[in-house]
Amino acid sequence: MTWILLILAICSEVAATLSLKGSATAPAPYVVVVLGYFASFVFLALVLRRGMGLGVAYGIWGATGVALTAV
Repeated sequence: MTWILLILAICSEVAATLSLKGSATAPAPYVVVVLGYFASFVFLALVLRRGMGLGVAYGIWGATGVALTAV
């Protein structure tokens, strides 16, 4: 379950980051940005609460998010 929460954190962060470009011209993507980042941090907090180390969780979350955003 911890890994599923981490995957959800990564997916919501990537969705929010990809919506940033559209939020400059329209208000609807801005909602996706705010909700996506909020969900991402909530899921990441749940991952940490379940016992995954901070360095491991943040490293995977950050690196995977950057890689998926770049692709």
